[in-house]
Amino acid sequence: MTRFLFPVLFLLALVAHGGISRAEDAAPAAKSEAQLADEAAAEKATQKEEKVAEEEIAEEKAVEEKAAEKVPEKAAETAKEETEKKEEAPKEEEKKAETAEEKIPKEIQDHQKASEEVFKLTKTIAESLGPEEQKHFFVLYNNYNLIGTVKMVKEDVGNAVKSCGENNPDMKEGLDKRFTEWDAAVSPVIKDADANITNMVAAQDYAKSADIKKIFKGLDKTRKMANKQIDKTPVTTKDACEYLQEKMTDTQENFIRLLQSTLMSVPQLLPSVPEPAAGDKEEEIPAKAEEKIEEKAEEKPAEAAPEAAPEAAEGKAD
Repeated sequence: MTRFLFPVLFLLALVAHGGISRAEDAAPAAKSEAQLADEAAAEKATQKEEKVAEEEIAEEKAVEEKAAEKVPEKAAETAKEETEKKEEAPKEEEKKAETAEEKIPKEIQDHQKASEEVFKLTKTIAESLGPEEQKHFFVLYNNYNLIGTVKMVKEDVGNAVKSCGENNPDMKEGLDKRFTEWDAAVSPVIKDADANITNMVAAQDYAKSADIKKIFKGLDKTRKMANKQIDKTPVTTKDACEYLQEKMTDTQENFIRLLQSTLMSVPQLLPSVPEPAAGDKEEEIPAKAEEKIEEKAEEKPAEAAPEAAPEAAEGKAD
């Protein structure tokens, strides 16, 4: 009986051991499936994250591309704005100039315009002349202007004498007598100076007489316009009128000197250029022409304009 039980027990032991082994072998298989499930889940999550990342990258790229497309448009808009600003700048300056011009009194604007016209006419002639012709032209221009100024002051002195006589009856006879003497001394020299201007215009051939006379008219016009802008109400107190009468001697002498300074004849200013002598160098020819001018000036010297000219204006104002 005992011999029978041992084999049975042994068989039972083997069976039990085999079951345990199969259980142990099955456990790792079950664990691998769990791991596979986890790995699959992890891979799925990774794929999802990668997809999200790809979508984000694509979205950022789209934004960048859109921004890049807008850069040229923005640059074009900026360039357009800058161009418009540049175009508007001159207009703004014109508006400022117009505003500033509107603030300037009309009579001053008219005077400025007239002066610019005279300058343009003068420049047109002067630019076409040689050195000697320019010298003649500008002497002619300055002399005419000076004579015109003397005439204007002469009229102012006459008005001042008249006002003084009206406001100071006791001085009227003496003032009128002195002004008559003053006028008798100055007027003939003015006449001679005018005649010399006429001769100078006729003697020249570098410009049309009509063009020069047009400049003279412009000078007369601008002088009168400037004269109107000055308040010339005479001071007619007794002291001022006595001062005017005393200064007539000075102004008479000064005006005569000024007018005589214009009496330089045309030949003195337009000498014929000497023919070059044998052995003369080219640079010596202009020097000889200058010597000829000086020699002719010495033949008929003209008195220089006095420094006392301001006194004439002072006598005029008084």
